[in-house]
Amino acid sequence: MRVVSGSVAVLLLLVGCGNLVEPTEQVGRLGAARDDSGRLEVLVAACREGVVVVSIAEGRTSDMADDEQNAEVGAWTAVEDAPPRILRPADPGAEWGGDAAVGPTGDTVWIIDGTLEGQDGTALHGPAVSADDLLALGRDQVLVQGGSDVPMPRSEFDGDCS
Repeated sequence: MRVVSGSVAVLLLLVGCGNLVEPTEQVGRLGAARDDSGRLEVLVAACREGVVVVSIAEGRTSDMADDEQNAEVGAWTAVEDAPPRILRPADPGAEWGGDAAVGPTGDTVWIIDGTLEGQDGTALHGPAVSADDLLALGRDQVLVQGGSDVPMPRSEFDGDCS
């Protein structure tokens, strides 16, 4: 009996540890669209004020080890917190701090994510996008994370702040 009760205590302790981690708070979302040149645009819709940080990483490939980190494409920080916010990674402009990055190309998938600077535990969820995804988008369409495979109209893109 002692071994069983000790095992149960350890199990309960381990299960309880998972409750100590705060879940991320969704504070908006990011969308993938294309500009007139066919290059990636990241649309930003935040639900509250703050300086937005957008990061892009390459998707996983079959030759990666389980513990290998995804390659970082780049990270961009908005110069101010005023909307509207559109990041063009290939040409970030004066509104964003960060280096230019052109893509995605070939079979590479880019995973778009974001947060509010200095607000730990916040997330602006974005989609994963490939070159084919961008080519398939109409000029007035946006891909979002968790959406169906059907892009949404740009006019309906918002922070999903409900």
